[in-house]
Amino acid sequence: MAAAALRLLLRWALGALVAVALLAGGLLIVPALGMVIPEAIAAPRRPPRLPPVVPLWAPEEWALWSYLTYVTPIWGQDWPTVIQSLEELLARLPANPLAIEKLYAAYIEAGKALEAGGDTSEARQRYQQAAELDPNRGEAYLELERLARVP
Repeated sequence: MAAAALRLLLRWALGALVAVALLAGGLLIVPALGMVIPEAIAAPRRPPRLPPVVPLWAPEEWALWSYLTYVTPIWGQDWPTVIQSLEELLARLPANPLAIEKLYAAYIEAGKALEAGGDTSEARQRYQQAAELDPNRGEAYLELERLARVP
């Protein structure tokens, strides 16, 4: 009887120790104890970034806020995702000047990044997309002109 109670107490203490180690982020102690934790249990360090989901009935400001909040942290780091998200925003709000402005700027900046990486044909395409989006602005045309002069 005493041996069974001792085993139960040890099992509980070991479980509590593992729980404390996991809560404290000390996943390194678990292998030292001879336990194996499946990869599925190990939590990712950061939650995944989910694209904006805004109901169609939501006010325009909600959609703007949702999309711009999504693209701000990845601006300059993941141009394809930024552009895709802003194109979705523009499809939803085709006359919104802020959506047009942000997408135009994303096309220009993505073109500059592509050009810096040596991909001039893709850069030219991004500048052309910016020029088609807002023909009254000159920055895209200046970039296309400058790109045409580069050998």
